Amino acid sequence: MKVPVPNRVRRNGWVPWRLTLLGLAAAGAMLLALPAWVACARAALGHEADAGILIAPVVFVFLVTLRWRRLVVLRPRPDALGVAVAALGVVLLALATADPLGGGSWFLGGPLFRGGPAATWARTAAVGGAVLLLLGSITAVTGHRLAGRFGAAMGALVFLVPLPQSLITQVSEPMNLAAARVACGIFEVFSVGAGVEGGTMFIERGAGQRWMPVPLAETAQALPIAMMLGVVCYAFVFGSPLRPLVRTAVLLLCPIAGVLSCAGVLVATLLFSTPEAPAWAWAQVGGQWLMMAVAFLLLMGLIRLLAWAAVPVRRFSLAN
Repeated sequence: MKVPVPNRVRRNGWVPWRLTLLGLAAAGAMLLALPAWVACARAALGHEADAGILIAPVVFVFLVTLRWRRLVVLRPRPDALGVAVAALGVVLLALATADPLGGGSWFLGGPLFRGGPAATWARTAAVGGAVLLLLGSITAVTGHRLAGRFGAAMGALVFLVPLPQSLITQVSEPMNLAAARVACGIFEVFSVGAGVEGGTMFIERGAGQRWMPVPLAETAQALPIAMMLGVVCYAFVFGSPLRPLVRTAVLLLCPIAGVLSCAGVLVATLLFSTPEAPAWAWAQVGGQWLMMAVAFLLLMGLIRLLAWAAVPVRRFSLAN
């Protein structure tokens, strides 16, 4: 007689008291790093480039749900490696939230909630430490074998770490400029004058040959689209039995897809904009989510096309 999977999981050591211990360890880790999680939530709600943080927990739960049957062959046991990882997270938290100016305690977040470039780097380090503390606490209770079998799910938590503002600026400006040049090329195909100078795109509007300036800082969102697309594609490639090379290729195509999607947002925005009534708000809010979905569907369509053409893109075993 075949034993149901839930019973086999319990017989393998996943009993209520151990699950309770696991929940307490995870809750304690999150409570200890509460200022970092608050800073993470602020970044997700306040910065377009960190909008992917909102999707990361959903991806984590999705990948864990797909892999929960692996608990049948995994027996939980305490692990010193998890304690070491958690200790590293605590050290990183302490360094990130240390306040040499004496304006706040560690638990209150220290410099995390101040302005300036140093605060964004402190926020990145603090959230990274909080993620390490959470992963280490889980591994200390369950063992490193579970971390290996659920590595893809745990890797999704990396997307919770917000980028520092200086890095966002250095990466987003070239991507936005590339998207603007692609958009100019699209307009030139239809004999519409367009050009880029500095951080501004110019497009020819009206019979009077007026040039409408388009501020790229307000309309181009290549990096946010690429970040959100990366999180969604991560869920897809590790939720499907794809070959490692295909998984890597899809993830590496996300920045390129982000630039092309941003160019599409620029073209759509300018089609419905006039000098008197610009539609920059749509580009910042609705445009990036819409084009992220379009880019994701195009990437998935490419994979299905390759599979239809008998290109070996899928594995014949469960996804790792």
